Amino acid sequence: MLLPGTAYAGEGNNSYLGILSSTAPSGYLPSPSPYSVSQGPITLTFSTTVTNLTSSNQSMNLELDLTHILPSQVNGLTVNLP
Repeated sequence: MLLPGTAYAGEGNNSYLGILSSTAPSGYLPSPSPYSVSQGPITLTFSTTVTNLTSSNQSMNLELDLTHILPSQVNGLTVNLP
């Protein structure tokens, strides 16, 4: 289910519920560009500017979902499986 005001990877949101405004995040490779963990863990860094549209303090949670996708051979074809 998609909620009004929901922002997705690579997007900003100029009025999240009329409370916050944000720029699109930068500094990372957006999907479908891969990050390789074959040499060990990596650090993912991104930056976004968030502006409070109200006159009172606001707080929110940041949810970050990552999926480890493994290539696999199925009937001679390479497919990417989470």
